Amino acid sequence: MPKRKPALQYSPTCMLTTAVSGTKYRGKLKLFRKFRDGLLLKRLGLTGKALIKLYGMASRLISPTLKNNMKFRKLFLRAVVAPAAFLLERLGQGR
Repeated sequence: MPKRKPALQYSPTCMLTTAVSGTKYRGKLKLFRKFRDGLLLKRLGLTGKALIKLYGMASRLISPTLKNNMKFRKLFLRAVVAPAAFLLERLGQGR
């Protein structure tokens, strides 16, 4: 039996949780979870599950940098978290 290559070691942390930890955006996590559970899982089925899996893969790569680099974290909050939360609230996902 051929030897398997060892899996790369990544942080299992969610990039959104890492990014918003200790900021004014920490209350938005509920909004993102509602979007994930309501739209992605319930309405989009396999496509939603695939998107969640892709997000998880990206999280494992990005979370360590978010945790250790404040400039990147601030940029991520302004460029990703804030606009996404704004859109979800406007589209009714925040209710």
